[in-house]
Amino acid sequence: MQPTEVHFMLQLKETQVLSTSPRMKTDRFVSTQAVAMRSIQKAIKKQDLSFILGSFNNYQGGSQQQNESLQLFQMEEKEVHLKLGELRKEFDTYHTTSINKEKEITQFKDQLLKLNLEESELINNTSDLTKELECSKTDYVQAKQRFEESQMSEKSYNHIINRLKHDVLCFRKKLNEMVDVFEKKKTEANQASAKQWESIQLNQMTRKLCDEMMNNIEIEKNNRQRQIAQYNKQIKAQLIAKEKRDERMIKQREIAEHASNDKDASEKKWRKLLLVHKVVHSLLKNKMEKEMEKFQVVETAFQEIKTATGISEAQEIVQKFLTKESTYGSLLGTIAENEQKIELLKKGKEDLRKKLQQLKDSLQIMEIDAKPPKKGIDSEIYKQFYSIDDRAKKAEIMKQKLYVWSIKMLGKIEKASMQFLDERTNYYHIYPRGKDVELFEQLQKLIYEDVDQARPEEILQIIGEVNRSNIRNDTLKEEYQKKNVRIKYKKLTQREALKRTKSMDSKADLSNRSFSQFGQSSDSSAEQSYYESESEGNTIDENSEKNHFNYLRDEAKQVKKTKKKDDGSDGKK
Repeated sequence: MQPTEVHFMLQLKETQVLSTSPRMKTDRFVSTQAVAMRSIQKAIKKQDLSFILGSFNNYQGGSQQQNESLQLFQMEEKEVHLKLGELRKEFDTYHTTSINKEKEITQFKDQLLKLNLEESELINNTSDLTKELECSKTDYVQAKQRFEESQMSEKSYNHIINRLKHDVLCFRKKLNEMVDVFEKKKTEANQASAKQWESIQLNQMTRKLCDEMMNNIEIEKNNRQRQIAQYNKQIKAQLIAKEKRDERMIKQREIAEHASNDKDASEKKWRKLLLVHKVVHSLLKNKMEKEMEKFQVVETAFQEIKTATGISEAQEIVQKFLTKESTYGSLLGTIAENEQKIELLKKGKEDLRKKLQQLKDSLQIMEIDAKPPKKGIDSEIYKQFYSIDDRAKKAEIMKQKLYVWSIKMLGKIEKASMQFLDERTNYYHIYPRGKDVELFEQLQKLIYEDVDQARPEEILQIIGEVNRSNIRNDTLKEEYQKKNVRIKYKKLTQREALKRTKSMDSKADLSNRSFSQFGQSSDSSAEQSYYESESEGNTIDENSEKNHFNYLRDEAKQVKKTKKKDDGSDGKK
């Protein structure tokens, strides 16, 4: 019921009390007051004005004025019923959202009953009744605001719970990602070991090929030296035969001269002609021998070139002699390319060495992880200390994030409240790092003031828009998670992890040694010292390796071709 209707009913009761005699006034007033309060309570509980107004049959014997008043009452009753129905709907909506706030609602009902009792006590004072009604309206508005504040706090708590659940899901997701990354790294390490083994096998194969090539080159060199020695022997034999032939010719001449002296004059003419012919023959023979010697020099040079190059045709030799400079340039280019390939192989070797060092470091880390825990007390204490230190670092990071967030919120509130000010307050200077609690209190105070100043309709409208929006769905997206990650964990490198484990082991060993010096037994023994690697993650240059092996295969093919050519030339000879 509304306060106007209660006021109207109280006025009717007052007129009935005034119409009676003054003697019965007090008794009737008390009785009517109790009855009125009971009827009001019943009407509030059951939401029916018939308990206050009575049935319509009681008004049938009245006058025309009473009929008009009854009609007015009926109209008002209908309006009241409609309003009560609307209030019932609103009450149902509020009742569904305020299950945990029933105690406050009972308090509000008690306050309303007290207000009704106060109104019944203040029936005689009509002038003060309006003021009390205004006060009750203000109290009702305040109670409604408190009720809405409780709803807002409940929704904020629910939002915080949902946010915490979301954070838990994010952390679980990160944990699963870390597990996946660990498995991927493990598989990569296995693949790297397999590649390393393959590279070792390839290096062994290349060494074998190089050894075979060197052996083939030495065999070819020995064969060429043998051929040259055979040619030299043949030349020496020819020279010796030539000398013997010359000596035999000289002896024949001497014998012929001695025989000619014994012949007659006719024979002397023929002897002179013979001598002339011999002189001409000797001159022509000497000339021919000189030409043959020149040709022999050319032939020996040709044979040497043939044995050195493996080319049997003179035209090709001349062509190669003419194109000597171009071939020299091409050879320089091939030498430069081979030097580049050698440098690439050196770099690949260095990269493989670094990769091997990195794999050794990862193997050391795996061995340290697979190591059984020490039995010493100090090792467990240091592990607990480092775990607490990690938690403290995480808490410090969270504190810094909250500090920056609160400063931003203060700036946004100031910007919303003071839009036309050019100069803004520097909250970093007012609230430094040590005054986090004061900063949170100031932020809480401003938020409460803003909520108190806001209208309940606006608050309900904002809450409805938030519920209708897709904020919760947006928070589950990857972009939102990337932008709103609260804590970013720093992943330790291999060197830092090794240093930490070594420092923990060394501290535990020192403590156990100190205990053993004073007569106590130390179960923990000194661990083996591991070396640290400064190598970074390097990848194997597979393309350079493939190019190198292709180059080696081409060289082997060329060597085989030259062998075949040499064998063919020897067969022709």
